[in-house]
Amino acid sequence: MFIFEFWSVGGLNPSPYQSWLKIQNDDLTLYRLSESNFDVQTRILDIDMHYIVIRNDRLAEDFTETHRIRCYELPAMQEYLNNNGFELITAYDWDSKEMAGLTAPKKEAFRILIVSKRQHETHSE
Repeated sequence: MFIFEFWSVGGLNPSPYQSWLKIQNDDLTLYRLSESNFDVQTRILDIDMHYIVIRNDRLAEDFTETHRIRCYELPAMQEYLNNNGFELITAYDWDSKEMAGLTAPKKEAFRILIVSKRQHETHSE
């Protein structure tokens, strides 16, 4: 079995796409400011994530991460699997809010979970 997740072109937001996230508990607040840009030619998604960490009402940390991720479409991923000795068993929409109710990915799915297995070899005599 070979189980993995990939990011799908169909679920990408228009570039440039900006978002932010705030996570807070008793003495810590984390802000993440993100900007993503997708290159249609290379199918590379560049994401810059700038983090600001506030601890006890003071700046504790400030740093940036950059991620470069190649995005695919389900038919292309199935072809890659087949060309490398695997067969697709099933695909799920990994963005599902309820993990117990995994569904088949729609065209606009972003994260897709693949379950595949090694193809059986046939020997001719």
